[in-house]
Amino acid sequence: FPSHDTVKVIKEREGVDIDLLSLDMNDEKVYQMLSDGYTKGVFQCEATPYTNLLIKMGVKNLAELSASNALVRPGAMNTIGKDYIERKHGREAVNYLHQVMKPITQDTYGCILYQEQVMQACVELGGMSWSEADKVRKIIGKKKDAREFDAFRNKFVSSASKFINPNQARDLWHDFEAHAGYSFNKSHAVAYSTLSYWTAWLKYHYPIEFTYSLLKNEKDKDARTEYLIEAKRMGISIKLPHINDSDIDFK
Repeated sequence: FPSHDTVKVIKEREGVDIDLLSLDMNDEKVYQMLSDGYTKGVFQCEATPYTNLLIKMGVKNLAELSASNALVRPGAMNTIGKDYIERKHGREAVNYLHQVMKPITQDTYGCILYQEQVMQACVELGGMSWSEADKVRKIIGKKKDAREFDAFRNKFVSSASKFINPNQARDLWHDFEAHAGYSFNKSHAVAYSTLSYWTAWLKYHYPIEFTYSLLKNEKDKDARTEYLIEAKRMGISIKLPHINDSDIDFK
């Protein structure tokens, strides 16, 4: 993995030990680099749809980067993506169906983005046990037929009607059913985004070592060309192969 090679070569060249697990996860310059769309070589983020999303929404911390990881999934951008971005930038009001939903969805601007949020709503509003809520999560996670939700619908609507009117409860359950097609697991999003941040941090602070590791590990000719172009943008000079200076790999 390029990150491992980058850490290794930083140690060799600079004598610096980089402990990825101890990195400051709040480096503003790293998040700004991602928000500006300079994502080449950054884990998951370099795909064009993801880069475009980062430019549109902007990310300032790990929570927002994790949200982007969930939003870029198939379906999410076309359903709640627009509302999330508009609310994040203050162009649309953040509304909560009921105050019970505020602590559950305030970090995602009132949008239900993660499977864990569906579980919390099932417990807090729907009167379910955590094991029942987990069954709902599993149906979502396996992207099974939304009709499997039927066994839980009546219980949820009945219990949630103590907080909100029955029509709102049914609408919220309908939103849960829609989640079967696109919602993502928050714990996965955070884990993926941690890897994204690590690679972005290495790219920003150690661009030469990072670029070396990318080129060493990339076998696809077209992708390698893109990384060479990105190296030029970052001000890294790339020398041609030389019979006396070159190694068996990039150097």
